[in-house]
Amino acid sequence: MTPRELSARIELWATGVLTLTRPLLNRLDSRDLAQQLRRSATATAINYGSATVARSRADFTSKIGIALEEAEESLRWLRLCRNGLGLRGDAWDSALEEARQLVAILGASAATAKRNRRLGTNSGT
Repeated sequence: MTPRELSARIELWATGVLTLTRPLLNRLDSRDLAQQLRRSATATAINYGSATVARSRADFTSKIGIALEEAEESLRWLRLCRNGLGLRGDAWDSALEEARQLVAILGASAATAKRNRRLGTNSGT
């Protein structure tokens, strides 16, 4: 998967999270969870996009790490929404599975970037 394809995939997932959480914004018991999830999902997309135009290996490594942190946070918020609010259905399951996959992809990319930076190679930027 190219960086452009991954960026599009992350953005598609983040916009799906925005759509999925829209009804939760009107409920007092779910508003805070929905807002936090929306922030972390969109931050994943923004930070990954920043990583793709990084100015240096160090900049890329830092930004991909932030994107990973935001994706992991999104995964936790999705689980809290599903389990804490009892939200079920294909859309929630899909968003959760995609978050798991994105965490795995970003985690592998972050690990490669750290290793390459340590070794001084140009791969991963």
